[in-house]
Amino acid sequence: MLGVHLCADHRCLLCREVKRLSAVTLSPIYAHFTETLTGLQVIRAFRHGQRFARENEERLEANQRALYACKLLHKKRLGRECRGPIINVLRC
Repeated sequence: MLGVHLCADHRCLLCREVKRLSAVTLSPIYAHFTETLTGLQVIRAFRHGQRFARENEERLEANQRALYACKLLHKKRLGRECRGPIINVLRC
């Protein structure tokens, strides 16, 4: 019974950390979007639209990794076979 309790605690801590990562990676997306809208005329004048689009995609991809890991954690059957992929997703 102690092993099951420790496993549940570990899963809870992992889930909490993944949710934190998701929130941390979401803030730069909003900030970048707001700054892009504010400086849209300047971005277009200097023709840097592709650079800003690429930066936005990188930020979105980082957030999607965290969200994907969170979805994996919320599956009903989180066994040892799922922990490896979650850690690998977060490392990338």
